[in-house]
Amino acid sequence: FNSRELTKAIGELFMIPYIYPKSINNLNGHDSWKYMYLEFFLDIYAWLKEYHQRSHSESFHSAFKRVYGEITKIRYDARFVQITARIILHNFRRLSYFARAK
Repeated sequence: FNSRELTKAIGELFMIPYIYPKSINNLNGHDSWKYMYLEFFLDIYAWLKEYHQRSHSESFHSAFKRVYGEITKIRYDARFVQITARIILHNFRRLSYFARAK
């Protein structure tokens, strides 16, 4: 979503917000919003490349949690093993999908 509070919070953490601007938006707001908005209009291709890198990462994590569920282990080493096993299973599923697609 697109809110001033969110962009202000992101800017206070010294990060650049990548929130796709709506057509009615303007340069009013926090400095981080202005910087992001100007960066969007000056080099839209680079901005969209960065934006979609973030969106792909978010969609991967969402799908990963949806398929494999939440982490159930408590100890650090058990959590590490559970996450590693899930990543191996995910990679195996992707490889078998691409092998069938050929």
